[in-house]
Amino acid sequence: MSTPPILLIGATGHVGNHTARTLRKAHPGLPLLFGVRDVARAAALVSEIGNAEAVAIDLSKADLGLGDRAVSAVGIFLKDNHTNAVRFARDRGVPFTSISTVVIEMATEVASFIRNPNATLVLSSQWLAGAGMMVTLQAAKAYSQLESITMIGVIDAVDLGGPAAMEDSVRLGPVMPGAMVREKGAYRWLSGDDIAQPATSVDGSALDGFAYGVFDVQALTEVTGAANIKFVFAVAETAGTKSGGAPSSEVIVELAGTDLNGHPKSSRHAMVSLTGQAPITGFGVALVLERATGLDGQPAPAHGLYFVENIITPDTYIARAEAAGFTFHDL
Repeated sequence: MSTPPILLIGATGHVGNHTARTLRKAHPGLPLLFGVRDVARAAALVSEIGNAEAVAIDLSKADLGLGDRAVSAVGIFLKDNHTNAVRFARDRGVPFTSISTVVIEMATEVASFIRNPNATLVLSSQWLAGAGMMVTLQAAKAYSQLESITMIGVIDAVDLGGPAAMEDSVRLGPVMPGAMVREKGAYRWLSGDDIAQPATSVDGSALDGFAYGVFDVQALTEVTGAANIKFVFAVAETAGTKSGGAPSSEVIVELAGTDLNGHPKSSRHAMVSLTGQAPITGFGVALVLERATGLDGQPAPAHGLYFVENIITPDTYIARAEAAGFTFHDL
């Protein structure tokens, strides 16, 4: 019996096409189904990827316009305000992951799972689909206790994303003036002038950043117990464009706490993409779909509600990321 295709909703977009290419490179025979608005526009990607098909998707319909067509997993790269995509996957008992849900919208996907937990739902809306978590958790192995974690995402001003990312900005701008951080062991919402946060890039440049509400703060609280955790987002001219090349993207992690011998310790670490932010996110989603379906040759995880780090280890992620051309640095 042939394997049903993985459905990628928004596969022709800024991030989705990177996920499609990553899956195809790792799994040449894997069938892919591209859920798109314009089937004709997807013809070039279908031809390039091979063993793929484009279908028109209607997110306003419970069956997404696919009827009873079988799929083996669903990945979505744009915001589904109808939340039909997650229910489509849940009702069929297949893995689902998305990247456009922020903290204040988390309840929509969580509620869908709670009502019917017979599926695998991975919340991949962590920074760059788990990249920041993986850098943090790998570096945290050198600590017996973490007291402070600052995760910094740096994106070039000319690499802010495609149409789906712009729609996210329009949707969230008026309703998300604050960001949740952890301070002295308690969650706190930052707003107004407190949103502004200084940051330092990989090359040591000072950046004007701002606190932003991603899932990483809550996930890191539960994993590490650190009393102080925040995520800072900065848009700036990156090292890539400064050198006359393509815009780069940086994920920087600053840690402080106690080392394995009980001494005070602090450190900075980074993951860098010389091809911008979309390839990192697309890569991360591909790994999630691969792991959630057991395409990596290991048993698929049991049905459950997961963050990326619950199903992918830092060692696995970093080894695959380095093979894909991303670099890791101790600063």
